[in-house]
Amino acid sequence: MSDITIIIRAIDKASRDLKDVGGSVGDLSTKIQDLKVQALAAGAILTATAVVIKKAYDFGEEGAQLDRLRETGTKLAASYGLDMSEDVQRLKAASLDTITTQQAMLQVNRTLLLGVSSDVDTMAKLIEIAALRGRAFGISSTDAFDRITLGIGRLSTRILDDIGIVVDGETAYAEYGESIGKSADELTEVQKRQALTSAIIEEGNLLLAAAGGLVEDNATAYERLATNVTDATNSLKQNLSEGVSPLVKTLNTLLFGIQDLNEITATHSQQVFKSSATYAEYEGELR
Repeated sequence: MSDITIIIRAIDKASRDLKDVGGSVGDLSTKIQDLKVQALAAGAILTATAVVIKKAYDFGEEGAQLDRLRETGTKLAASYGLDMSEDVQRLKAASLDTITTQQAMLQVNRTLLLGVSSDVDTMAKLIEIAALRGRAFGISSTDAFDRITLGIGRLSTRILDDIGIVVDGETAYAEYGESIGKSADELTEVQKRQALTSAIIEEGNLLLAAAGGLVEDNATAYERLATNVTDATNSLKQNLSEGVSPLVKTLNTLLFGIQDLNEITATHSQQVFKSSATYAEYEGELR
């Protein structure tokens, strides 16, 4: 039972007990009713405040995760000689701005870490092919892109089959091997991924040509609006995180810092005892 409920019940009981007091009961009853209204209003304010604080905390936490993704992705892209900001814009443009900034960063990271490609033009072409495949299979561009990169990364043509990309792996390896003067068996995994990527892009270009390219339709406007709303919300979360994070760090120090201090003090006192230092020396070090 909440404190507010207890207060209101107590007020109701007091009102009933005072009904037989006399002529002033009417005025007193009115005051009691006013007090009940004030108690309810106070409860509503406290509840609303708690909701706002909880939402601010959640937004700040999500913003911190987005900042982590951006910082990690930027460093990862730089290690491959890429600029994350430029890569994100290229992928968003290739998808007709129907993927969010967060999704674009994730796709860049995924493409690099799975060893699919470190070339932004290749990434942009794959996202374009994924968007067209996604439309045909009723899934999002990012889901289709995930399957393409996973299929290439794992050298699994079965994963590619799920979105209608039919590639004969052995044929792709043999043709790519011939182009670089090697047999299919001599190809490394990196070269096999390149072979699959080339085969997918070749097949995808044929599909794009037959469809007249990736063109805007009525659904594109809705997808773009949802993307812009998500990007704006994520930007707000990141800005809010900058203000909330110092408070969270302070609370963490106030709530748990004393425990760390006690552990450090205990450890240090043992060290001083073993060194046979005087208490004055020990106190001086602590200060």
